Amino acid sequence: MAHYSASQIKTFSLCARKWHLDKWSSVPTPPAGAGAELGRAVHADIESFLLQKTSSLNDIAEPGREFLTWLRDRPSLLVEHNINSDGVVGVIDAYSDGVVVDHKTSSDPEKWGLTSTQLESDLQMTIYAAWAFRKEPDRQEITLVHAYYGTKRQSFKLVKAKVSRERIERQYQSALAFVKKNMAHLSTSEINSFEIAGDASACGAYGGCGYLNICNPNQGAQTMPTLEELIAKRKTPTAEVVAPEAPSRETPPAPDAPESPPLEMALDMQLAVDQILTQRPSTTRMATQIAKTAMKARRWTKNRSQELVAASGGRFRFDDLGSVIYADSPVPAAPPAPAKTSSTSAGGLTLYINCVPVKGATGSTFGDYLVDAIKAYPINPQLADYGKGIADIVAAVEPPQSGVVLVDTLNPYWARASQRWIAAAGLVIRGL
Repeated sequence: MAHYSASQIKTFSLCARKWHLDKWSSVPTPPAGAGAELGRAVHADIESFLLQKTSSLNDIAEPGREFLTWLRDRPSLLVEHNINSDGVVGVIDAYSDGVVVDHKTSSDPEKWGLTSTQLESDLQMTIYAAWAFRKEPDRQEITLVHAYYGTKRQSFKLVKAKVSRERIERQYQSALAFVKKNMAHLSTSEINSFEIAGDASACGAYGGCGYLNICNPNQGAQTMPTLEELIAKRKTPTAEVVAPEAPSRETPPAPDAPESPPLEMALDMQLAVDQILTQRPSTTRMATQIAKTAMKARRWTKNRSQELVAASGGRFRFDDLGSVIYADSPVPAAPPAPAKTSSTSAGGLTLYINCVPVKGATGSTFGDYLVDAIKAYPINPQLADYGKGIADIVAAVEPPQSGVVLVDTLNPYWARASQRWIAAAGLVIRGL
């Protein structure tokens, strides 16, 4: 029976071919880098300390002595404990009475370490917590701890997060489903690793792939094949691994449609969905900023927005005017009919620009007032010559005489409408 670890699943999510070369091919595994060797040495030192084989710690682990002493004295402490459940394996650095600890070495813990929120959805800690909950069936909450040890300068940092049984079980089942759907049918040495799709974007990750000298990521399957397809294509096996042609320097073409996000991203995406539903931003810009932070994303794309909406299971969506529509929100009343004259009362209209009202207050969005005019326009207004379409829409829609309107300044119509709408408002509140 094949076994899978968190590191295997993460490698597969990064590049399926690299994972198969690592675990199922006869190609020699590239040597570990200096960082990995240093990490193993620090772990061994900490293990000896926790098992009371020594009272000394090396220079990197020494800043964590107080925490390690506290951990060493906890009841029923398990150190470097091997787990194997549902075909998922791992080694827990330390566990005691509802506390799961994983030691991490990092050149800069402040920069590279996870936050508490990110720790809650971390794949490795999800697997460890699932084991802990099964070990203690009456426990409803587990504390996750990342203990970071700085390698470039002496430093120590603890990151903690409490997680519920329900949350961990949901994340753990997602991991098992991912393995079953994507990895299980490829877990055999009967498959030529080079027939599995490579990912050129992963070639430079983590200091560079050790297989780059024999692997052309642009060669091979473009979609994930089935086991039967790969075996059917397999050539007569030979004792020698034939290297494909040298890697192309050209960027591989983008796929026609976005693929399903890898598991680690999917867990982060679910975290983003939860935060959006909790904070309930009114605009797409605010929602995507929340999601970028939760998912540790440097860039945001339209495909990523589509994946985020899909991950919400219909609980929210983004409309074409930059607003977030929530499934549990009441259907908004139609905006007031446009005034017949250009003069409007300045007393009753409040504009919230790039911000939202206090909890409990509600309002329409600037985009709500544009919908009918945009639908009635014969073409996409933004494609009309010299901005004429945008100008026509703005001219057709008067600001209301009263009420609350939320404005996102990224809305392409706002620049032309802002002067008139602000002049009509009795109160304008701007976000930072």
